Amino acid sequence: MGQEIVIHVIHPDDGVRHSLSFMLALAGYAVRFHGNLGQFLAVPRSLTPGCLVVGRDTGTPSEAQCLHELRAGGTQLPVIFVAQQGDVQTAVAAMKAGAADFLQMPFEPNTLVDAVRAAIASNAINDTEELDEIADVRARLSRLTPREVNVLRGVVDGLPNKSIAHELRISPRTVEVHRANVMAKMNARNVAELVRLAMIVEGDFAIDPTRHRQQRSASHTY
Repeated sequence: MGQEIVIHVIHPDDGVRHSLSFMLALAGYAVRFHGNLGQFLAVPRSLTPGCLVVGRDTGTPSEAQCLHELRAGGTQLPVIFVAQQGDVQTAVAAMKAGAADFLQMPFEPNTLVDAVRAAIASNAINDTEELDEIADVRARLSRLTPREVNVLRGVVDGLPNKSIAHELRISPRTVEVHRANVMAKMNARNVAELVRLAMIVEGDFAIDPTRHRQQRSASHTY
C-alpha cells in the first residue's frame, strides 16, 4: 500500500480556501489547508507525496518569492498557483520561478484536479520518463515554423501580443494566429503549460539576435 497523497491548500481567503479544498476532497485527495505560508511552514509534516495549491492577495509576496520561501523552508513538493486575477507576465514569471502550474480562477474542478495529478506525476518522474518527455516536446517543437518559434520565444519572455508584433514587424492579429497555432502544435492548454514545455527544451529554440534582425529586414509579413 502506497503513501497517502496529501494536498496542501494555502490561501488567505476562507471561502476560496474551502472551495479549493472541497474540489480536491471530492477527487479523493487528503487535504490540509492553511491561511498563509507561515502557517504551513510552522506545521510539522512528514515527507508524504503530494503538492501545494497556493493563492495570494495583493500586497503579499510574489509567486517567485513564495517559491523561494517554501524551498528555503525545506519544502520540495510541486507548487500550483491559483489567481483570481492574472496575466501572461505573471504566469510566465511563476513558471520560470519553478511553479508546476498557474491557474486563473474561476475554473472547473477538473481543471484543478488534472493540474494536481500532472504535478504529482511530474514530481515522481524517473530518468527514462524524463528523456521520453524531452523527446516528445522536441517532436512538437519541430512542427513549428520559424515564425511560430519566434512567437513562442516572445510568449516565453512574457511579452504581450503587441510587443511581439512590434519586434517581428507583423500585425497583432497575425501574432494571434501564430500564437494559436503554437498552442495547438505544442498541445498546451494554457500559457503556463506552454512555458513549462518550452523550458524543458529551451536551448533548442534559442534565437540568434543577428539572425532575428536579418529575418525582420527580409520580410515584414508572412
